[in-house]
Amino acid sequence: MSGFASSVESGGFGNGGNIEIITNSLEVLDGAALVSSTLGQGTAGNIIINARESVVFDEMSTDGQFSSSAFSSVESGGVGDGGNIEITTSSLKVFDGAALLSRTSGDGDAGDIIISLQEELLMRNGLIETSSEFSSGGEITIDLNSAILRDDSNIITSVVKGSGSGGNINLTGDFIVALDDSDVLASADEGRGGNINLNVRGFFGENFTTDSLIENPNTLDGNDRGDVNATGAVNGVVTIPDISFIENSLSDLSDTIVSPDQILIASCISRTNQDQGTFNVTGSGGLPTSPNSDILSTYPTSQIQSPTETTTQWQLGDPINEATGVYQLTDGRLALSQNCGQR
Repeated sequence: MSGFASSVESGGFGNGGNIEIITNSLEVLDGAALVSSTLGQGTAGNIIINARESVVFDEMSTDGQFSSSAFSSVESGGVGDGGNIEITTSSLKVFDGAALLSRTSGDGDAGDIIISLQEELLMRNGLIETSSEFSSGGEITIDLNSAILRDDSNIITSVVKGSGSGGNINLTGDFIVALDDSDVLASADEGRGGNINLNVRGFFGENFTTDSLIENPNTLDGNDRGDVNATGAVNGVVTIPDISFIENSLSDLSDTIVSPDQILIASCISRTNQDQGTFNVTGSGGLPTSPNSDILSTYPTSQIQSPTETTTQWQLGDPINEATGVYQLTDGRLALSQNCGQR
């Protein structure tokens, strides 16, 4: 396993040094790791990554024993807090068993994970986690444009034992999509669960139900849902955006469709009232008609008669008239066809 490491060894006294990487892009692959740990008495160092374009953690080692990771830990017998993991980049990918971890098994709190992204967070069977055996869990703070979690990817803060409080999770951005049993959890055993603040315009969890907010977090893995949970002896506060404005804006498609045979057979389409003129407003070269209006299609649209029923079926080899516009039928449907006046 290759990587960088900073540690306070068993019996040692003093704080660990930081690992700091400044680069255009960074890839941590095939089980390589960035490790900051303490087995003695002292705070573990921080792991700081500043990459202009992207950071990628991808795949396990060939023997499946090690994940590609950034890992800050206080090991059993150590005394001190875990170090922080700080990543600043445009996009972050955590794929195929890779992980960002801040854990403590000794006497001390877990460090925080702080991520600042200009664009997206993509996770596929990845893990971002802070955890503590006995003390308080660290916080996870992610600023992003969007996040897509797939294939059982999880963002977790937890306290395994004792009365310590779970760490908070703060996700700020445009939207979060959680698919394939991907979860956001901030739980504590005997202490207070961490707060979860999804400060985004939309959270879309596959099969998400508010029941998951109060269920035992140990039962949430493998249920094919995108869950959010902040339970403990005292439950944490969960803030989820209201997306009813999207649900209420959807409508069923009509069961009545325009037959392709009708469109193929029809030689052209005429206006509803031939005595009336038509004035079509279109932009030029993909430009809107004015600075404050939307970009319009270069295809003209006008209201036309509904196509008449025909028993004639189009056959292979029959001519197809090239469409010259998108036309709106009287019932609101759209059809591609040719204007009779353009033949």
